[in-house]
Amino acid sequence: MKKVEMIKLSYGDSMMLRGIAILMMIFLHCFNYHPQNDYTDFVIDGNTLSWWLTKTAGLCVAFYCFLSGYGLYKKYPYGYNYCIEKTWFLVKRYWFFLMIFVGLGASVFNAYELNVTTLFSNFLGYNTTYNPTLWFLLPYLLVMVASPLLLKLFNTNKMWKSVTVVFVLYCTVFYFLKMKSMGVIFIPVILSVVFESFHLLFSFMCGALFAKYGIPQLQIVKKNTMLNNAILAVFIGVLIFIRTLIPNDVVSPFMCLALIVLVVNMRFADNVIKLLAELGKYSLSMWFVHAYFTCEYLDFTVYWLEYPLLIFLAVVIYSYLISKLFDNILKRLDI
Repeated sequence: MKKVEMIKLSYGDSMMLRGIAILMMIFLHCFNYHPQNDYTDFVIDGNTLSWWLTKTAGLCVAFYCFLSGYGLYKKYPYGYNYCIEKTWFLVKRYWFFLMIFVGLGASVFNAYELNVTTLFSNFLGYNTTYNPTLWFLLPYLLVMVASPLLLKLFNTNKMWKSVTVVFVLYCTVFYFLKMKSMGVIFIPVILSVVFESFHLLFSFMCGALFAKYGIPQLQIVKKNTMLNNAILAVFIGVLIFIRTLIPNDVVSPFMCLALIVLVVNMRFADNVIKLLAELGKYSLSMWFVHAYFTCEYLDFTVYWLEYPLLIFLAVVIYSYLISKLFDNILKRLDI
């Protein structure tokens, strides 16, 4: 039996995938909760096509956690100083954009109510009401800070044991968080954040697993890149269709893994790779920025475009330009 060849991601590959992830995230937040009658789109079974596609775009969180696990495993071994430095970098950027946009939203557009409790909860990130899309920032930071210990346990124990333990934790906390969302049980805020971090941990450890063993190479049609890409695109289309039929998010990490394997095996044109890598380079700031154009005070500058593709492109362009501008300023200020 022929041995399956494995793919190892380069730094450039990682940046390209981050570009795809931020595009998924922006699409998700453009259409998953915004009133569907605010834009013109095909309606399928009572919902717009864009809304149905957000089910697949919602895999972006698992996508990011996978890439973090992959990248940090490649970096391992590293100490807590490295994690704290990375965490502090994210926190500084979060605070910067929070102050900029909430300050503008409150003073110019009267979009935010400012009080001590709300400011404090948003500042610490455990109740991100000013920018709900940042709900997973604090749980993600907890995973990052704990990553040296997590990866040490991963390397010193048998792979199947680590995966089994993390999977059981994932299923357990998913159940409790689901019960919380349904109002069946009450979970304190601090415990809820810890549960969310366990929820993200499964995708993170899957990333580490693929970094250790590689991503399977799918040679469906050898020596015919165009046909191979076409077949992989069909598989991605089937995955998107299946995702629309599954109401439960417990399968999200597995569908995300399938999506990543399919995307990694595709061959993109050089210009597409450069574009996606450029977006990936600024994806962190774009994450912090984009939702302000789809939530509160600037949505009128987006949804008046009426058509989903134009709305989506507008938010991508706004987010990219602002992120690039501020990133250059923050680098000069060493922030």
